[in-house]
Amino acid sequence: MLLAGVGAGQTLQTTTVAAQASVSRQDMSVVTAVRNFIRLLGGTLSLAVGSTLINNSLRSDLSSLSLPSSAIAAIINDPTVLGPNTPASELASLGLSPSQAGYVLSHGYTTGFKIVFILNACLACLATIASVFMIKHKDLTRGDEERLKAEARQTLHSGGEASSLDQQSSGSTSTKEVDVEKGNVKEHV
Repeated sequence: MLLAGVGAGQTLQTTTVAAQASVSRQDMSVVTAVRNFIRLLGGTLSLAVGSTLINNSLRSDLSSLSLPSSAIAAIINDPTVLGPNTPASELASLGLSPSQAGYVLSHGYTTGFKIVFILNACLACLATIASVFMIKHKDLTRGDEERLKAEARQTLHSGGEASSLDQQSSGSTSTKEVDVEKGNVKEHV
């Protein structure tokens, strides 16, 4: 779990930055939303596929014990009945002995998780190959930073001049200094 968390965590911001760098500023919010939607959709689909693979593996192991389909459905719907605290009489009502329940738990789930792991490892390899060969380098710097800073300074200065004119008409003689980089407005009296 720790390995999966570290791996997934390292891709969260890098893919967001890469997606935002590949579009114009006005489209950044849309690209971020689409990226998050696709990520959540992929997680939802992989959860459904993974649980189906695990349940089918468990169903296969239960079928190999020649259990009736009603018992198999009851175990698939509530796998806790296979746990070590389940009374032997409840297991007997399903047609299982405690040793068979232990076998199904260890072998059925182990095989299912192994299949899910192999599927995810193959998909990770495919994603790595795709990223190496299909994604082109995109420079993260944009050429419009200086122009946007100048526009922001102009906007702040014109807003600052208007407010200082309002203050002068009301008898105040203060002026404002605008620091665009830090977003500070200092008032001098």
